[in-house]
Amino acid sequence: MKARYWYLGALAILPLVGALVPASAVVAAASNVKCHTLYAGKTIDVGSVCVSQPNGTGSTTIDVTFSTANSGWVMTEDHLAVETSFTSIPQTKTGNPIPGKFNYSYGSPTAFTSHIFTVTGLTALS
Repeated sequence: MKARYWYLGALAILPLVGALVPASAVVAAASNVKCHTLYAGKTIDVGSVCVSQPNGTGSTTIDVTFSTANSGWVMTEDHLAVETSFTSIPQTKTGNPIPGKFNYSYGSPTAFTSHIFTVTGLTALS
C-alpha cells in the first residue's frame, strides 16, 4: 500500500517571552498513533505532533494533534496540509511550504498549547 504523508506546519509558535518562529514536522502514518517532535526553527524541540486513527486502523478519519504542553512554548496558530505526495503541498517555486495556503488552519487571539485537527474522508489507511 502507498504511504500517505502529511506536512504539518505550525507557525507562530511563541516562547512565553514572545519571539515568532516557524516550526514543522513530516509524519508518515502507518500505525494507530504516530508522534514526532515539533520543532521551532530547525532544532528547538517545542512539543509533539501526533497522528492517530480514532476509529482504529483502516479508518478514513485521522486526528492530528499539535502540542506544546510542558515545554514552556505556546501557539497562536497552526496549519496542516493533508496530501498523498509532497509535490501536492502548497509551496513556493523553490519548494518551500506555504502554510497559509494549507487546507486546514486554526488561529486564536489567545495562546494555546494543544490543538486537534480532525480530517475525514480519507482513503482507508492500514
